[in-house]
Amino acid sequence: MMKCGLIVLTILTTTMAACVPAAAPTSSTVVRFDAPSTVAAGSTFTVKVQLDNVKELAGDEVYISFNPAILEAQDADPAKSGIQVAMGALLKPDFVAQNLVEANRGKISFAVVQLPPNQPVSGSGILATVTFKAKMAGSSPLTFDVVNLANTAGTPIDHAVQNGQILVK
Repeated sequence: MMKCGLIVLTILTTTMAACVPAAAPTSSTVVRFDAPSTVAAGSTFTVKVQLDNVKELAGDEVYISFNPAILEAQDADPAKSGIQVAMGALLKPDFVAQNLVEANRGKISFAVVQLPPNQPVSGSGILATVTFKAKMAGSSPLTFDVVNLANTAGTPIDHAVQNGQILVK
């Protein structure tokens, strides 16, 4: 079973690897964080990975980094081993190739594909939601390390990214 999953993941990442991590500034499609700018130490809060103005989206692959000394990602699905983020409603997660939080490293990665008969998505919406606990005072960047968006043919969708920052007081 695991070997099959690795083969499918390899095919998906090979297709998605052809996508450009960030687009020319003229792109109207934007991947950004919808998050509070300031939170209190000890509080729990959510950060939405928002996609604006996309056309014909069928899959995404996103890698995010944060400061693990300041923020602690919370598990969205305690029934599964490891720490995961909550998938958003923009795509129907027919195939979740990856959903992993490496808490000690401050890394998040997820990849989702919407399969036929579901049609590609156009518009705006949430790709994923991450719940964090603010561990201590300080500042943590929220950085898109990689963002790949693709249509049903695996063709990259041009986009821009907007990184974020959380200030913990």
